[in-house]
Amino acid sequence: SNTLKLGDFQGKPGQTHLLPGIGNAERVMLLGCGDRARFSHAAAREAFQGLSTALNASNVTEALLHTADLLSDAVDGAWLLELV
Repeated sequence: SNTLKLGDFQGKPGQTHLLPGIGNAERVMLLGCGDRARFSHAAAREAFQGLSTALNASNVTEALLHTADLLSDAVDGAWLLELV
């Protein structure tokens, strides 16, 4: 996407970037999780801390989190849901 090409978002764990809405979503927030091959419990904690900080600083009242691409042998869905 242009956001990556322009350097506005690098995808580092915990980094967030708010985009204008797509479809029925008023806004879309990108959440950096780092290199997928190195995604770990530590990276997940750092990512979700960044998400928490960004959401608390905004006026967002509802959020949907897509985590399917984060699941791996090192990080399972149950642990990720517990973290959130």
